[in-house]
Amino acid sequence: MYLFIVLTADRPHELREVGAPQAIDQQFLFGKFVKWFTDLALPEESQTMLRYVQTAAARANHMSMQEPKGPVQINVPLREPLLPDLSIDPFAREESDTKKVLASGQTFPNDRVMSEIVTVMNHSKKD
Repeated sequence: MYLFIVLTADRPHELREVGAPQAIDQQFLFGKFVKWFTDLALPEESQTMLRYVQTAAARANHMSMQEPKGPVQINVPLREPLLPDLSIDPFAREESDTKKVLASGQTFPNDRVMSEIVTVMNHSKKD
């Protein structure tokens, strides 16, 4: 099963349930069909916010991959403009000696696995 994280965009908390335009309730949009849900804080330009979002992403990854594996939802409230300026310096990667790995593994089967697959396919019944 593959990692499945749903990111939903939402209006700021104070514009929810007050008749604001473009406001569709994104909280728990998928009900109990997701394993985990979080509603992020409004974004701001700070290293603290960047670490907060990284932590939420790491937790979403972890929750999605725990047995039984399943989808998770991260709801992101945004003010106008709805697209952040990603060239802003606070969003730059922190220089650090530590390396953060959210997930690791092989994307494609290695030669041994491919050989086993070919062997099984060659010995299977052909219709």
